[in-house]
Amino acid sequence: MAKAKQLLKEAGYSNGLTLDFWDQNSPDSLRVDQAIQSMMQAVGIHLRLHEVSFSDFLAEGMSGNAQMYMSAWSQDFPDPSDFLNTLFNSNQILDNNMNHYSNPQVDKELNAAEYMTNQQAQDQLYAKVTNQVMADAAWVPVDQTMEFASVNPWVHGFTMSPVLTDPFQYIWIDKSHS
Repeated sequence: MAKAKQLLKEAGYSNGLTLDFWDQNSPDSLRVDQAIQSMMQAVGIHLRLHEVSFSDFLAEGMSGNAQMYMSAWSQDFPDPSDFLNTLFNSNQILDNNMNHYSNPQVDKELNAAEYMTNQQAQDQLYAKVTNQVMADAAWVPVDQTMEFASVNPWVHGFTMSPVLTDPFQYIWIDKSHS
């Protein structure tokens, strides 16, 4: 906390600052947002919470006017471009890049990496992009969810996919155990 207070002071906010924090109005969001609000308050950042409908949240987020917001992204396919190109490429500002992050060098590297066939070179370029995005503070990772499933021994074919949910087309039940 001392380092955060020091950095705020160095940035010209020795008396703290107040920011608007946007989130969708969902059952768990208020508790999470209040926890973040409390932690930020401890270092001198006051958050005004705006819990709104999902459509209002998207409108505010996509407008580029939201100072802070809580968002999530679920992977659609197992490739770093699903996160990096979608959330941080300037060409996605009106579609998915809600924070309107724009860095021409990052764009160039993302566009090159997307079509690379050398996996090692692609991984290195995506790592470089990730480091730059984090250095630019374009995104603050808060958590990474983990999914668990309990499956009865008479249920067969169930798998946990790293990107897809509900693999019901592969599940079958052994009726001799029902």
